[in-house]
Amino acid sequence: MPQHITVTDYNPAWPDLFEEEAKRIRKILSNNCKALYHIGSTAVPGLAAKPILRLKWWNWSPEKIFDNMDVLCSGNPEGIKQFQK
Repeated sequence: MPQHITVTDYNPAWPDLFEEEAKRIRKILSNNCKALYHIGSTAVPGLAAKPILRLKWWNWSPEKIFDNMDVLCSGNPEGIKQFQK
C-alpha cells in the first residue's frame, strides 16, 4: 500500500520545539539522562523535512527508562509504538 509522506520547508521553530521537549524529558528522567540530542532532518537548519522532531538520548541506567514510559509517551501514541518494538 502506498504511503503519503509530507515534506515541508524548514521551520525556524523546530530548534525551540526541540528545546521544549528536551526540558520535559530531562525533568522526567532527572539524573538518569546522560545526553539528549536533536537528530534527523529537522535538526539541519534550512533543510526541508518531514515535520516530525526526532530526539535521541542516552541514560546512565537504560533499564530504568521503562519506569518512566507512560509519562515519556503521554499524548504520543507513535512514541509508544516505537518503544514497544
